[in-house]
Amino acid sequence: MSERIHTSYWLETWDDPWHAAEAIAGEQSSDLIFAAGGGIFGHPSGVGAGVTALRQAWEATVDGVTLEKKAQRHPELQEALGFW
Repeated sequence: MSERIHTSYWLETWDDPWHAAEAIAGEQSSDLIFAAGGGIFGHPSGVGAGVTALRQAWEATVDGVTLEKKAQRHPELQEALGFW
C-alpha cells in the first residue's frame, strides 16, 4: 500500500463533485473518499434512496457511463438528478 497522500483532487473537485472520473484516472485507482452527506440526506425519497443513488452514480462513473444513461434504469438516481 502506498504511503502517498494526494490532495490535488480535493481542491479541484470542491466546486463540482462530479469530477470523480478525472480523480480516478489521475490516481489510477477508485480508492477515493466521496463525501456527499447532503446528497444522501437530502434525497427526495429519503436516506436509503440517497445511498442507493450515490452508489449508482459511483458505478456509472467507474464504468465510464453517463449519469443520464445509468438513470434510465435506476429510479433513485433519476430522481436525484431531477431534484438537483
